[in-house]
Amino acid sequence: MKKQHTSGPSNLRATIPKWLRLAKLWFTGEEKCKACSYAAATIALALITTGLLVKISYAQRDFSTALSGKNAEGFYRAIREFVLIICLAAPLFSFTKFVEDRMVLAWRAYLTRLLLQAYFKDKAFFRLGLRSGGSSTDPPTFPPSTFSKSPAPLGATSDASSSNLDNPDQRICDDVAAFVQSSTTITLALCKKLFNCAAFAGVLWSVSGQLVVFLFVYAGVGTLVTTSVFGKVLMRLYYTLLALEGDMRYALVRVRESAESIAFYGGEKAEARMVHSRLVAVLSAAATRIRFTGYYDLWTSVYQYATILVPSLLTAPRYFAGEIEFGTISQTSFAFSSINQALSIIITNLGQITGLAAETDRLDVLLTALESHHQANQDACAVLPTTRHSTVQRHLSPEEQGLSLTNLTVNLPGRPNEALCQDLSLRLDPGHSLLIVGPSGCGKSSLLRALAGLWTQGSGKATMPVRTFFLPQKPFMPLGTLRHQLLFPSAEDIDAEEEQDRSTGSSKISLIASSGSGAGPDPEHTPLLQQNRGTTSPKHQLPGHLSSVLGSH
Repeated sequence: MKKQHTSGPSNLRATIPKWLRLAKLWFTGEEKCKACSYAAATIALALITTGLLVKISYAQRDFSTALSGKNAEGFYRAIREFVLIICLAAPLFSFTKFVEDRMVLAWRAYLTRLLLQAYFKDKAFFRLGLRSGGSSTDPPTFPPSTFSKSPAPLGATSDASSSNLDNPDQRICDDVAAFVQSSTTITLALCKKLFNCAAFAGVLWSVSGQLVVFLFVYAGVGTLVTTSVFGKVLMRLYYTLLALEGDMRYALVRVRESAESIAFYGGEKAEARMVHSRLVAVLSAAATRIRFTGYYDLWTSVYQYATILVPSLLTAPRYFAGEIEFGTISQTSFAFSSINQALSIIITNLGQITGLAAETDRLDVLLTALESHHQANQDACAVLPTTRHSTVQRHLSPEEQGLSLTNLTVNLPGRPNEALCQDLSLRLDPGHSLLIVGPSGCGKSSLLRALAGLWTQGSGKATMPVRTFFLPQKPFMPLGTLRHQLLFPSAEDIDAEEEQDRSTGSSKISLIASSGSGAGPDPEHTPLLQQNRGTTSPKHQLPGHLSSVLGSH
């Protein structure tokens, strides 16, 4: 299938509703009190720091005026006032940065946990891979930036669906962190700039109303030119670069996971060529983005430097006429610079804003795909029993000892008109075996996927015991200790028990030492020593096939 990349968000305006949707997850979720507390604290600190900046501008005015008038007493008084303000402002600015960083950490933790919970719920990590272009008979994966033509999932709320969901790991790990950091930085910067405008506009207007009018017109024209000429291009380039970097990382992860198979085939040269081709694509996209960023930097430099002399040119005639003091000129320049930076926030931060837009769109696609998947499951569960089910009904019964299939029909995912089997009925009693034979690709493994609940499209009913264990074609070794390997996937409390074991590690060491000295173990502590030797407590019995294998040795 030909690889392609979406163009990402079309413009900044289209991204705003998506950003609000993602931001509301934290501010209206379970941690809304914490979120609102952080937001209130950062806004309050921004107001206080803005007031201190205004006080600094007045101190600079008095300092310059006393210096030009050779007023020693006024000069040292202004110096003392300036030092006092700086002593208050310096720790406050540092504390503001600390609160902002804590807010970023709390927001990222909540959003990442939320997406992880949805990603692993109802086997979404597997079924989203099916919709992303997985094969009909092979286990589904997430092919990087490869989009299937399958219909949008049931319950989709926007045009973005799992059909263009590439690299979900990158979205959850990297995009969430970048989204939260950029959102906090840009939002707080916008608040601070608005406060600066409100605080310094009065100062500047009292000196020259012409400067205020000029600033608003100049910033408005500059913002329009920046967003229309550079905004859409940089946004698309950043989105494409994120996807291509995810492709390259995906290729390297595949090499690491399949290292032995590649080595057996002797396919390292072919894999190296493939990885290098993706590196070339990344470098090409990065070079294009650097070129357009250079044009953008040239424009912003011209925009900023063109206004350096404006405050002096407009206030100098009044100073020469004796209408204002010399310190007023420096205060006017300071206020002019503060308001100009506030009104030019989009112009000077367009690169970060375009990055945030791309990250927002990628996370919105992931969130929409997860919501659509869970909505589809809910709709399937709400079907009336009297109607013909559009999904395979899988029933786990504590009374059932065998396997029973009733009128089972399994369709290919995304292809409801293509059936692997139709109206299959059979019963397999305890102690009996069943061998399914057929040519490769006929659907032998796919039938097991349907029985395991991985493929649900079709009809009929499958009844089996509650503790039914399925083995995949490709072995999987979970991260963790040997105990994790043996008890997977039923060891839900292993981490908690191991944490408790670590907290009582000193007592275990003393018991093992006494055992090694030749003395028999205390009967009261025998279960603990047996657990350290590799056996399990009754709460964590080994799966049946592992119990039989270990028992035979």
